[in-house]
Amino acid sequence: MMKKVSIIDYGAGNIHSVYSALKKISTYKIEVITEQSSLTVSDYIILPGVGAFVKPIEFFAANPEFKEYIFSHIAAGKPFLGICVGMQILADKGYENVVSNGLGLISGEVKKFSKAANIRIPHIGWNNISIRRDIGNGFAVQKFAQKDFYFVHSYYFSCKNADNVIADCAYGAMFPALIAADNIIATQCHP
Repeated sequence: MMKKVSIIDYGAGNIHSVYSALKKISTYKIEVITEQSSLTVSDYIILPGVGAFVKPIEFFAANPEFKEYIFSHIAAGKPFLGICVGMQILADKGYENVVSNGLGLISGEVKKFSKAANIRIPHIGWNNISIRRDIGNGFAVQKFAQKDFYFVHSYYFSCKNADNVIADCAYGAMFPALIAADNIIATQCHP
């Protein structure tokens, strides 16, 4: 049976880019989930994102079945990937525009870069990452060491537990570029 990848569309993600990339590199069945009737069992879930922290949080508050879908998938031990804002909302709390509770799947807070660091905000462009450790489960992160990835963000995920940080990126200071907890993997960059 063909494995299935579900991409959650909450109205502000880079859905087409993720869908096109997956179609090009995989043989899996790929579906974009836009409504409750599409919430069927999947092997993998991807939550891409572009924009402010509060947008997907408002979506999940208005559509709790999508939040339950994600939580059930993760509880079943299946892989979950969050990208950019899809990573940030995994935190306990975010401070973008208004203080918002996140999904609380990886302990931490999403904070704005400090202007005191003499950096341009938002962080836009190519930057390399430094690998702290491998994730395990057959996912070899080391091959991405010192490779350039594309970033577009003004806020970063400040992990409460340093063990969740897989890779860092330097922009004014070090911030997590790749985090993981059990079967959850998330990237600040756009892979």
